[in-house]
Amino acid sequence: MRYLLTMRARRFDVVVVGAGVAGSAAALLLARAHRRVVLVERRALDEAGARWHNGVFPAVFGQVGLDRPGASECLALEHEWRLVPPGGAPLRASCPLWQLSMPRLQCRLHAHARRAGVQILEHSQAMSLDVDSGGRSRALIVQADAGHEERLEASLLVDASGLAAALRRMHPQLAHQCPDLTPPDLVSAAQKRCSIVDPGGARAFLARHGAEPGQGVTYTGVHGGYSTRMVLVSPDLGAVELLAGCIADRQPDGPGMLAALEGENPWIGQTISGGAGLIPIRRPYARLSAPGLILIGDAACMVFPMHGSGVAPALRAARLLADCTRRADDPGCESATWGFSARFQRTVGAVHAAYDVLRRHVQSIDGAEATALLGSGLMHPGLVECALEQRMPDAARLRPDRVFLGALRAPRTAGRSAPVLARMLAAFAAYRLYPHRSDPAALRRWSRLGAWVAGFAADPV
Repeated sequence: MRYLLTMRARRFDVVVVGAGVAGSAAALLLARAHRRVVLVERRALDEAGARWHNGVFPAVFGQVGLDRPGASECLALEHEWRLVPPGGAPLRASCPLWQLSMPRLQCRLHAHARRAGVQILEHSQAMSLDVDSGGRSRALIVQADAGHEERLEASLLVDASGLAAALRRMHPQLAHQCPDLTPPDLVSAAQKRCSIVDPGGARAFLARHGAEPGQGVTYTGVHGGYSTRMVLVSPDLGAVELLAGCIADRQPDGPGMLAALEGENPWIGQTISGGAGLIPIRRPYARLSAPGLILIGDAACMVFPMHGSGVAPALRAARLLADCTRRADDPGCESATWGFSARFQRTVGAVHAAYDVLRRHVQSIDGAEATALLGSGLMHPGLVECALEQRMPDAARLRPDRVFLGALRAPRTAGRSAPVLARMLAAFAAYRLYPHRSDPAALRRWSRLGAWVAGFAADPV
């Protein structure tokens, strides 16, 4: 009892846990909506979040009300690339993504958050979650490096702690309804930016693939479905971006694939920056919130399934969070938290669910079928660009004429792909029906419907 009475307690409107892109953007946008916010990070602030580079389409920043990245954050702008299947001809497509430095982006978000009034606690570990008898989250106990503990009371707590899911795992309901992921739903990824010690060797590499400096080369199906290696040589031949990834239960893993890529290309020099880790690639959990608690970012599986980028979904989730709680006297009330879940699932979540169907199909195919899929024209540049932009194909991009000709060239592959397209459309439609209001029975019916039409295993809601 004496311990509880002497523990320091502080009151905020919102506590955000995790100072990566998701948490930093959420804290910033909530503070701009006039909330008193504290951002909690278990590491030093300059070590928070992802340490690698990520492909992000720049329009998303304007869509959520943030400034576009400046020159210091951009490592490469839009470019053309070659998608190379095993033993097949490369597919050429434009890449609308900018390669961004996550540490630099996060540093900018931290600075803006401080100016907006966000209090930041670094070296602070989430220890326990105070959940009342009605299932409402009321406070978070954190421990600082010095060993002292604080009680952070808030109307709303936000779990942006990544795969660690610090708050989700402490909440009795969400720990059950959002189970930990198994290897088939995780990708082992590694990324590096390296110097180039032999520009002539880099030019020879690009020439073999019909590419020029500033144009990317991506090998797909390297070790079966959903395994990729990417090489992007800078226009000045000064540096090269490398990326490798595959499903987490395969060998070699992402770092192993990257090491092999470096060994095969002696023109690649010393590492300048980079990182590695596991990324969730399944659709978002069916349940994204409970009274007083919201999940965003990797903790909610808000990562685009087809290429594992979570930056744009995290920014969109942060914007929706600020919008859905703006007019609520109590930002953690069930109508506000459920409203966030419904708006996310009916928009971003619907697109993710559709592409999760395609992702699971791609995981199941071998290199020969990947070659047939790309070589036939069934997967053409317009569809690839839609996936990179994380949106459903429209009529202009779908190009039914090209798909029809592709089906004539590869009828067996088309026969396997047609049901996948049907399930993608069904999953998208089902997620647009996410219940508007808090209704556990309606959520269970919705979850069973989505699982049935898309071929998923239903979450235990």
